[in-house]
Amino acid sequence: MDDILAMLGFKDTPTPSAGAIVIADDNADDIFLLRRELDRLGINAPIVELADGHETIEFLRQYTSESHTDPVPQLLFLDLNMPRTTGFSVLCWLREQDALHGLRVVILSDSDDPGDVALATALEADAYVAKQPDVNGLAEILRRFAPAVLAPFHAAVR
Repeated sequence: MDDILAMLGFKDTPTPSAGAIVIADDNADDIFLLRRELDRLGINAPIVELADGHETIEFLRQYTSESHTDPVPQLLFLDLNMPRTTGFSVLCWLREQDALHGLRVVILSDSDDPGDVALATALEADAYVAKQPDVNGLAEILRRFAPAVLAPFHAAVR
């Protein structure tokens, strides 16, 4: 499995426990499709939905407190173009938080601009996936992409 993750460009991160999956996206259709595919893939981890970058930072901030005892979320699907605070700003903030070092970030964006991909890579996103324009595109990408990304969740919930 480590070979598959390396081929996809993943950094070496700890194996997730039963922590939550966070979806930060302002598009309800994309959230619906992502949740449906996670369900079809048999992922039973708790899912938290957040509609903008500001909410995402505020939600994740609770895990930076030394007194916080709940498991840190293990996977963040992050849209770049969100209201109030962009996904890039979330990613910058996130990478400054030692307590969230193990949180894997998968960028799901409408943009396939090489500059966006390069910036996300520089900010240590674990993966970058350009959303497809048709309704089946996101589901198809996730089906191809998900086995490597979500394999640790299968181990955690089985």
